[in-house]
Amino acid sequence: MESLKDLLSPIEPARFLSEYYFRKPLHIPGDAKRFSHLLSWDDLNRATTRPLPRRTPLRLAKDGKQIPKEEYAVRETSSAGDLWRVKFRVVRRLLEEGCTLLIDRIDERHEPLADLCRTLEVELGDQVFADAFASWHQTQGFSTHWDAEQVLVLQLKGTKRWRVLKPEWLHPTREDKPRSNRPPSEPYWEGDLKPGDLLYIPGGWWHDALAVSGPTLHVSISLHATNGITVLNTVLSELREDELVRTPLPRFASEAEQRRYMSDLRDVVDKKLRGLTVKSLAEKIDASAPVRNRLSLPWNWAPENEAVAAHAWVHWLPPRHVVVREFGAQFNFQSMGNEFAFSLDYLPMFRDLMGCRKARFSELCSRHPQLPAEKILLELVSFGLVAISDNSVI
Repeated sequence: MESLKDLLSPIEPARFLSEYYFRKPLHIPGDAKRFSHLLSWDDLNRATTRPLPRRTPLRLAKDGKQIPKEEYAVRETSSAGDLWRVKFRVVRRLLEEGCTLLIDRIDERHEPLADLCRTLEVELGDQVFADAFASWHQTQGFSTHWDAEQVLVLQLKGTKRWRVLKPEWLHPTREDKPRSNRPPSEPYWEGDLKPGDLLYIPGGWWHDALAVSGPTLHVSISLHATNGITVLNTVLSELREDELVRTPLPRFASEAEQRRYMSDLRDVVDKKLRGLTVKSLAEKIDASAPVRNRLSLPWNWAPENEAVAAHAWVHWLPPRHVVVREFGAQFNFQSMGNEFAFSLDYLPMFRDLMGCRKARFSELCSRHPQLPAEKILLELVSFGLVAISDNSVI
């Protein structure tokens, strides 16, 4: 899966972003094998076996209630901290009794979904995560609820009946709670998701799902969009440099001094906001977005001792679009909270990597024969800008 276009086909991304994104649900039927390469039962099994610190590698729910983890996992304490090890015989029994299985952040443990999340983050400019859900019976795992984030549901196995209901209020945040526990009685959309189908659910819209023919498996891609709160927090962090903003509230000053303080404070904030555009704010937020980093051993520690194989894959790691600025004999850009500067001679290879995001080392060398490709690559590895791998997916 290379892009948002692949997920939405035959709907064009431009139409999705203008007519549906943040606005209303969308159901797109698809070929049964459309998403099959993203996650198999075998992949799901592997993701459940690794103990994790502080949390279990899976969760279980039934009839709208989560099963306490102490029922199906045991805590083991060691010098490395607490780990939760799953009791799979108990899990099997609970699944037979109608529980739904959930794996949070499966993209952290499964490379194809991590690759998809990286691609969507670049295209949409939002943090993107993936969760997996599996169920075997016509028992509702989670009650009718809404999520603050935008959700793309990708049906992989079996059939599930979904209901999507109108929101009680628009664009809630993760800190918000439902104002009512009574969703609308009439669904906005109701239908079956079959393998290869996609369902988009905007943030705040109520929804629930029930297995129709099991076993069922789907992946939920969560898109955590930037909003005005993010913008104001960004502005606030920059306003800390202003002396007036740091000045204590003059609650004991005269009324005239208090009015002057508030007037000056409004002027400072207004001046800052008037100097910003959506484009400039997006660039600021993108430049500080965290990266899904990874080591590229052995090159991270002894690059001069290990040649890069011609068949190796080179992966561009910055999670968002990078704005390149040229000055003199150099170019620079900001990414992952840091600023980088390189020789202008290297720019063609950089633009190549930024555009394709991954390529075989031999292809980079052939496309840029005038450049010391291996020297540049190893320098980028040391800065955490690229990763080297034997595989096209990391």
